[in-house]
Amino acid sequence: MPVPLFIAGAGPFIAKLAGSEGDGFICTSGKKWDLYTETLLPNVQAGLEASGRTAGTDFARMIEMKVSFDSDRERARRDTHYWGALALSADEK
Repeated sequence: MPVPLFIAGAGPFIAKLAGSEGDGFICTSGKKWDLYTETLLPNVQAGLEASGRTAGTDFARMIEMKVSFDSDRERARRDTHYWGALALSADEK
């Protein structure tokens, strides 16, 4: 059985490529909601349709989320303080 190919991206071209050529699509969290609903997911669907496939059990959608699990809530908050670069806007980066 072939190894599944998941394609990660944050823009319309790669989202469509993932739908047309991949077995799944991966994106990151924390962006404006309409990036997902108006750009990424519609382009994944367009890629699936262009390849003659439909979304279902043969194609996965995944989102990367940054989380911290700790039994000490304050320690978890302190640890995530160092993840600040993930919260910067594109202009700030």
